[in-house]
Amino acid sequence: MKITIFTEAGRGIGMGHLSRCAGLAQAFRERGVQCQLLVYGDRNISRQLDVYGGDYKNWMSFQRQQPRCDIAIVDSYLASKKIFQKIQNNSAVSLYFDDNNRIKYPKGIIINGAINADQLNYGGFKHFESLLGPQYVSLRREFWDVPEKKVRAKAKKILITFGGTDEANMTSKILGIFDRKYPLLQKIVIIGKNFIHKKDILKQKSKNIKFVFESNAKQMSRIMQDVDFAVSAGGQTLNELARCGCAAVIVVVADNQERHAKAWAKTKCFFYVGKANDKNFLSQIDLGLNKVSSLTFRRLAAQRGPQTVDGQGAKRIVAACVKSYVEQHIKIRHVEEKDIKSIFELSNQPMIRQGSFAPRKITWPEHQKWFAKTLSDPKTLFLVAYAKDDLLGQIRFCIQKKKAVVSISVDPLFQQCGIGKKIFEDGIRFLYQKRIDKIIAYIKSDNTSSQEFFKSLGFERIKSREDLKKKICMQFTLKK
Repeated sequence: MKITIFTEAGRGIGMGHLSRCAGLAQAFRERGVQCQLLVYGDRNISRQLDVYGGDYKNWMSFQRQQPRCDIAIVDSYLASKKIFQKIQNNSAVSLYFDDNNRIKYPKGIIINGAINADQLNYGGFKHFESLLGPQYVSLRREFWDVPEKKVRAKAKKILITFGGTDEANMTSKILGIFDRKYPLLQKIVIIGKNFIHKKDILKQKSKNIKFVFESNAKQMSRIMQDVDFAVSAGGQTLNELARCGCAAVIVVVADNQERHAKAWAKTKCFFYVGKANDKNFLSQIDLGLNKVSSLTFRRLAAQRGPQTVDGQGAKRIVAACVKSYVEQHIKIRHVEEKDIKSIFELSNQPMIRQGSFAPRKITWPEHQKWFAKTLSDPKTLFLVAYAKDDLLGQIRFCIQKKKAVVSISVDPLFQQCGIGKKIFEDGIRFLYQKRIDKIIAYIKSDNTSSQEFFKSLGFERIKSREDLKKKICMQFTLKK
C-alpha cells in the first residue's frame, strides 16, 4: 500500500501543517506502512524534514505529474482546487485537512480536528465523509502518551511560544511585559529557526530568561508538562498545550486562528485576549495573565485539556484511511497456489504468532508442506481477502462431519476495519451449504482481543480446556 502526504512549511507559511502531517506519517509507520511526506517550502526547515523523513518537492506545480498512490493526504492553504483534483484523480482514497471550509474539495474525506469543527457547514458537500472534532487532532508521537500534569500551588515557570516564524514579533513584545510583571518567574522562550526578529528577542536576555532554539517535539512536550502556564499563538500549538494540560493565554496572529481560539476559550483551558494587531491588545494581556496564573484556572486546564485532546487522533485518522481503502477494494476468494508466499508472510507476523498455540516462527519448508496439504484437503474451506495486491487476512474452516473448527488471522495493519467479520460471513455462507450446524473456535486464554472478536460474531464461550500442548484455551461455539 502506497501512502503520500502533501503539505507545506517554512517562512511565511508556518510549521503547523508539517507538525500534524508528521504525526500522521509516524502513525502510518508505527503500523508498518512507509509513507512519502512531500513538503512545499523553503530550505530553512531541512532539520525538521530529516527528523520526519520528509522531502522537498514543489508538488503544487500543476504541470508536474502527481505521484500515483493508494492513499493521498493533503494539508495546504496554498494549493488550488485544480491541484486537489489532480491529486484525487491519482489516488484511490483522498483525505483533506481543512480548518475553515476553505474550498469545495474533490471527492474524499475531510479532516478537521478543531474543537468547533461541527459548526462549519460540511453537510453541503456531496460525496464526502468527515472526521470532525478534537478526537481527530493529529499530534506528533511525543504527545501521544504524556503523564498527568502536576499542578504547582505557586507558579514558577512561564512558556512563551509563537510558532516557527513569529513574523509579528510577538515574542519580544510579550517578553517585555512578562519581565515587568513576573520578574522572579523563569521564562522559557521558544525561538524558531525562521524567526525574523531574533535579535530583538535576544537583547532582553536576563538571568530568569531561558532561550530554547529550534526545539524538537520531545523538548516541547517536556517543557509544556513542566511550565505552569503559557502565552501562545492560536495554531497547532494549542492542541499540544491542551494535551499536556497546560493553561495558556491565546494571542491570534492570523485570521484563520480566531474561530479556533474563541472555541478553546469556552472550555476554560485557555484565555483568549484577542488579535495581535488589536489596539487594546497589551492591556488585555494583563487580564489574561491574571486569569491563567491562578491555581483554580491551572487545575481546570490540567483536567480538561487532556480530556479534550487525548493524543490518539493521528492513529484514528490512519485507521479511517485504511478502512476506506479496504472497503473500496476488498475482494474475497478461495485460496490459490499463488498465495503461498503472502500467507507465509502473514502467518509469521509477530502479532499473529503471539496468538497461535505454536508461537515459534514458521520455516519456509514447513510452510510449503503445510500449504500443499491444506490446499488439497477437501475437508478444508480456505478463503483469502485482498485489496489490490495487499493480503488483508485469511480464514480456514476444518470440517468434521456436521461441525467445523475455524481459524482466522488479519494483517495487523488492516485490523479494526471489519475484515475479520466480512470474511467470516462469506465463509459461513459456504459452510451452511454443506449442512454444517456448529462452528467451534479455540482461543488462547490470554488472547482477550480474539475472544471479544468471536463474541461479537455471536459465539458463546462453552468451556475451558487443555489443548494438545497442555495450554489452557477457551472453546467458543456458534450454532446455526
